[in-house]
Amino acid sequence: MGMDERPEHPVTMVTATDEERALAREHFRRNVSEAESRMTPEKRAKALAIFGIDASTA
Repeated sequence: MGMDERPEHPVTMVTATDEERALAREHFRRNVSEAESRMTPEKRAKALAIFGIDASTA
């Protein structure tokens, strides 16, 4: 299926439970932590600059 094609079944919105949201936040934080651990100081400073965060204060 190409990017411009729609799936056969429409996607329906489902509200996540508090537990599902907590698990998603934990998963996200773990992924960010792992990515940051692989960054060089220069790469980290560049990533922070993209979000307008001063590397010396982060």
